[in-house]
Amino acid sequence: MKVFCTAKKSGQIYPQPTSVSSDLALGSTFKLDACSDFIMEVIANDSAYAGIEAESNNIHGTITLVTNKAYHAGLHLWRCKNISYKVSATDILEGGGVITGYGCEACSGDVTTYNAQYVAAFIGNSAENPVIGCNVDGSGFSVTQGALFYATAANNAYIQHCRINITAIHGDYFSTGAARQSGLRLNGGQHNRITADLKGFDYILSLGMWANNHVEFTYDAFNVAFSYSDQRSYDNTYIYTDPNGFEYRLHGKGTVYEYRSDATSAAVLGKKALTRSETGASTFSLPNLPTASGATGGIYRDPDTNTLKINP
Repeated sequence: MKVFCTAKKSGQIYPQPTSVSSDLALGSTFKLDACSDFIMEVIANDSAYAGIEAESNNIHGTITLVTNKAYHAGLHLWRCKNISYKVSATDILEGGGVITGYGCEACSGDVTTYNAQYVAAFIGNSAENPVIGCNVDGSGFSVTQGALFYATAANNAYIQHCRINITAIHGDYFSTGAARQSGLRLNGGQHNRITADLKGFDYILSLGMWANNHVEFTYDAFNVAFSYSDQRSYDNTYIYTDPNGFEYRLHGKGTVYEYRSDATSAAVLGKKALTRSETGASTFSLPNLPTASGATGGIYRDPDTNTLKINP
C-alpha cells in the first residue's frame, strides 16, 4: 500500500458512540489498522486527534508525516512492529510529536516538534507486550516537557531497551500551566538509554518509578528545582553537565533509592536518607568537582574524607 496526499481537516464525533467502532470516531486524519508493507507520505492539517493513528498490528511500514495543528499527536503508534518514520509536528495541543505505545517493537525514527506538550512519549501497559527496541531522535521548540516515559502500573517491564536522543527548548505556547514542566519526566521503564540537551525548564528531572536506566543530559538552568520525585527509582545511572560545564555522575545501586520527597525545595538529585551512601572519590578523575556542599548540581567531593556526597 502506498499513500501520497494532503488532508485539510478531520473531525470528531461528539458525543462518542458506544458501538465497537467508536475508536474510529476519535478524529485522526489517517487511521491504520492491520496494514503491512506500506509507505505513507502525507500532510495532515487540523486533526481533531492525531495526524496519523497507527494501531492494532501494523507491520513493515515507512511513514513521512507533516502534522499541522492536532489535539493529540503528530504520530501515534500502538501495537506496531518494524515501522520507520520521519515526523514534523506543529501546534499539538495536548500531546506531542510522536507517541509510542503498548506493544510496539522496533518502531524508530526522527521527529521535529514545535509548540507542543512534549517531543516524544513512550507509554506502556503490558509486560507481555512491552514497548521494546524503539528509538527516537528528535528536537522540540516551545515544549512543556522534553521526553516522557509512562507506565500505567508499577511494572518497569512495560517499557524496555529503548533509546531517546533529543534537544528540547522549554515553552508553554498553549498556556496550560501544567505542574512540573520538566525536561525529562520518567515514570516507568528499564534498560533504556536517554541523551538530552535541555533549556529553560522548571525542573530538569521528574522521577517516578523506574530502574536500570542510563541518562545523560546537559542543561542551562532550572526555574524551580533540579529534580522532583514522588516514587522510588533505583539502579539508574545519571551523567549530567551543569551550566558551568561541570560533569557529575550518580549511580544509585541496590536499596539506596534516588528519592527525594522535598526536591521541590532542594535543587539536587538526592537519596533518602542523603547521608546513607558515600562513594570513594579516589578512583574518579574529576579535578573540577566542587568541594563544597553549596555547589549547585548534585554531588561534591568532601576534601577531608575524599568521598563523593550528595548536596544537602
